[in-house]
Amino acid sequence: DTLPLTPNGKIDRRALPAPEDDLARSASEQVFPRNLLERQLVNIWENVLKKKSIGIHDNFFDLGGHSLLAVRLFERIHSITGQQLQLTTLFQAPTIAQQAAILHDSTEKPQWNSLVAIQPKGFLPPLFLVPPAAGTGLSFRRLAYFLGEEQPVYSFDPLGTDGITSPHTTYEAMAAHYIREMRTLQPEGPYRIGGMCLGGIVAWEMARQLQQQNGAVETVLLLDPGAPTNGPWIAPKKTLYYLIQRIVLHTKRGTIWSLLISPRMTKVKRLFLSIISKRYRMFMHLQKTYIKAQHRYHAEPSSVRTLLIQSEQYSAYEVLDRFKLLASGHFENITIPESTHLSLLLENDKHTKEMACIIRNFLAESDVYNKSQNQSKNSESGDRRSAARVPLR
Repeated sequence: DTLPLTPNGKIDRRALPAPEDDLARSASEQVFPRNLLERQLVNIWENVLKKKSIGIHDNFFDLGGHSLLAVRLFERIHSITGQQLQLTTLFQAPTIAQQAAILHDSTEKPQWNSLVAIQPKGFLPPLFLVPPAAGTGLSFRRLAYFLGEEQPVYSFDPLGTDGITSPHTTYEAMAAHYIREMRTLQPEGPYRIGGMCLGGIVAWEMARQLQQQNGAVETVLLLDPGAPTNGPWIAPKKTLYYLIQRIVLHTKRGTIWSLLISPRMTKVKRLFLSIISKRYRMFMHLQKTYIKAQHRYHAEPSSVRTLLIQSEQYSAYEVLDRFKLLASGHFENITIPESTHLSLLLENDKHTKEMACIIRNFLAESDVYNKSQNQSKNSESGDRRSAARVPLR
């Protein structure tokens, strides 16, 4: 009849009863496999998700699936059926019935597309997000959900994640490829671009190339990126201070601390250490390739309107100072309290929701900003026209 509340008047989630297991639903709601392929997929799903009695219309994400389990799922599908699907196929086919239809209809090898529709519906201008190193569009699933149904969200699958194509070895080539893919959907700007971790630096390069090509860029979102290794340099006298600060932050709230005490991080660690497969080795190879590309990349200044969102873990001033030197246009910086680099996207709804709220507000302000800029330009051009009509004396 009533929901339990905390002393602060908020819902006490810990006092709520556990939700009923989806597997306890009535047999009439469960649709059993209708052919051999669907039976094979049911067995794969039950093995990967550690659940029984999965129906062909059950949603992968509703059953507890996430990006790490998706890697295992598609590895098993490839080993049994011989067909390799993009991980982001889960956006269009999150059920066994839908995946079976794709596998059954794929009489020829599907063409690899980097552009991925995470949330194609919505009336706002689309937002294009570059995933972190060796990541895919699945990383942004929850972020897209919290951005709202009115915001279309697209991402990119890097070349090489299929195990066949060769990955890009430079950020310049990667950015140029993503721009071509983006323009197949949105031929003209202004563009909304963003990226997570190393993907943030690729997004910065995309904005720079678009501006060189006279393509309008509305805004760039830098989601907890590292500092570009090349470009405007930090004063040498601050290097030791930044090094000490980074060690303290990483020890207190970062990777070392998380690996020691966090159950989620322990599971992730065990998963990566215990699974040796072609797809996982491919992801590790991609990550090394992108890190090498980062060291070769020379970041150039840009006048694009920029938002830098940092986790508390990675809130060292080195990143902020470097992008402040690079950003010659409007620049904002926000740090999300008590967050880590991984918690911003890895199914941590609290921090992901907060980041989505920040992005929504920034994009909404961007519309007002662009209108004011256009009005200012029109006013200036109008003044010049009026001055031209005044006869010289």
